[in-house]
Order: sequence, then structure tokens, then C-alpha cells
Amino acid sequence: SACVIASASASAKASASASALASASAKARASASASAAAVRPASQGVKISAPVTKVELNEANQGAAITLEEGDLLTVRLPANPSTGYTWSQLQSVSGVLSQLGEANFVGGSQVGIVGAPGTMVWKFQASKVGSTQLSFNYARPWETNAPASTVSYSVSVKDGSSALLNVTEADEGKSLYLRKGDVLVVNLSGNPSDGYAWNYVSSPVLQLKEVAGQRAPGVWEFQAESVGEGTVTFSYGGVAPVKIYSWPVNISR
Repeated sequence: SACVIASASASAKASASASALASASAKARASASASAAAVRPASQGVKISAPVTKVELNEANQGAAITLEEGDLLTVRLPANPSTGYTWSQLQSVSGVLSQLGEANFVGGSQVGIVGAPGTMVWKFQASKVGSTQLSFNYARPWETNAPASTVSYSVSVKDGSSALLNVTEADEGKSLYLRKGDVLVVNLSGNPSDGYAWNYVSSPVLQLKEVAGQRAPGVWEFQAESVGEGTVTFSYGGVAPVKIYSWPVNISR
């Protein structure tokens, strides 16, 4: 299974260039060949492997369910003030599904050097094994027996990262996406929840992309190509008059 990003105009330009320069030098032919390889459809076996995804969660994401792939990196940032006696503690192990990278680290806020100033506790994990786990933290004073001041929990699933994946971002807007049936499309888009806007998407009826387990993480969507067809998938950011619109033509083959 394989998948490719291709510029909609690049293929046509490459074809026209090949016809006009049939007698070009060996160097020119090599250049044209390299260009064609970059845009050839999935049926010719080109595969783009997914880079390591870096996901960040904070207190606002309490209760979120996210899906990672083996090798992905997860960072958790929670507000803390050790001078109050309160500390964050992880409630249970993560059963090997996640591996913690080093010890939790306290990072001071904007009031650096001021005794008693608040900051952020930071944990870093790597998705190391296929499976599911609950990642939970309590904020409490260790010597007190009453209920913690705060509890934050996330449901984390890790899937096999060996399947054919196609990752797209704003930089790929307008490019043609070639997938095979069963391939996975991951869309990564930036946004700012504080501005009150949200991302929405729509795909044309002839294109059957099945959303997989909802949003993987804030700003990340994952779809599976379910059947052969052509169409578009479009994301808009904002309300009635979107401030951003990104659209991709999609071709799904057998």
C-alpha cells in the first residue's frame, strides 16, 4: 500500500516538457526523470512514510482521547506552583504502551527568579508499543488525605505505524493526494482555540474517507480511504465567513 502527494499542475508540465525536449541532453533527461518520480501516482509504488508526530496536551485537554503511532512523541504540560506544597503525581504506569523520557521537569513561568512564582510541570513520553492506556495525574499535597485539588486524565491509544500514510499540512494546500484503498490520510492544521474559531471539514460524496477515532490530537485529523473514487476534502477555519480554507483533490485507487 502506498500514497503520494502530487502537485496538480506539475504532472501536466512534466508531460509537456518531455514532448518538447525529446532530444535533450542526458543531464536534462535525468532531471526530468527525477521530477516525474516525485509526482507519479500510487500505482507505481511511491510511498511517503509518516514523520514522527509531536503531540502536546495540557489541562485544557482534560478527558481527551488521542491516537498515536509507534515512535510518536507526547508532551504533557500542567500548571504548577511547588511553593504551595501541591505537586503533580502520575497515578499509574502506562503498561509499556508509552515510555517516559526522563524525569518530569518544572519550568518557571514569566516571573523567573521570583520565589514562589508559578510555572509548568512537563512530562515527555514516546509511543513504544501498540495498545491502549490511561494517562492520569493528580495535583495534591502529599501529606493530605482529602481529595486532590485537580485531576487530569487522557486516553491514549497507540497503533502500528507501518501502514501506508500520507501526512499533509497547510503547506500542501491544493496538491493532489493519491492513496490506495485502506491507506491513511493525516491532516495537520494549526489553529488558536483562544480566538474562538474551530476547524470544520467536508468531503465530496464520491470520496469515501472514514474518519478514524475522531481527532487524534488538537489540530490533527486522521482518515482512512475506504473505497475507490475521486473527489475533494476541504477544511475551513472560522464561522460563516471562514478566515482560512484549505482544499485537496483526492484520488483513491485499488
